[in-house]
Amino acid sequence: MRKSFALISALVFLCCGAFLARSSTTQKQQAIPDGWIKLDAGAFSLLGPKGWEFQKEQGIDSYVGRFSSGGMKLEFNYGLHSNPLNDAKEPKYSIAHEIVDGREARIVSPLTQGQGVTGIYFKKTEGKNKLCLWGQDLSQSNQELALKMFRTIRFP
Repeated sequence: MRKSFALISALVFLCCGAFLARSSTTQKQQAIPDGWIKLDAGAFSLLGPKGWEFQKEQGIDSYVGRFSSGGMKLEFNYGLHSNPLNDAKEPKYSIAHEIVDGREARIVSPLTQGQGVTGIYFKKTEGKNKLCLWGQDLSQSNQELALKMFRTIRFP
């Protein structure tokens, strides 16, 4: 009887822990602004305002490129060694764990706009590949735009 109680208690504890861990990762639903276009990088795509362009760049051991418009650019690294954005730490950064296109993502942004990395990191995409997409030292409006764009990422 005691073994059964202990086993049931352990199962309840594990289930509650799994529920709490899952509930700390959220999926934000947002309306896509009118006129946004699909920017296709092949391994993934995202949406952005008209005028944004995708450019593939030369990588050494991974697929790299950028999305840009005017003076703003978002760079990415897709491969085995993508930056997990571990240098972005509280209290200088806001850190969120969200579900984007069914995958867990870590989203970071500096609390002082214009001073640091605004980025998203996927530890798991296709196979063993990871994805890091980021902008450096973005203004407040560009940081808000980048965060909206990050949440539109889709994988084939």
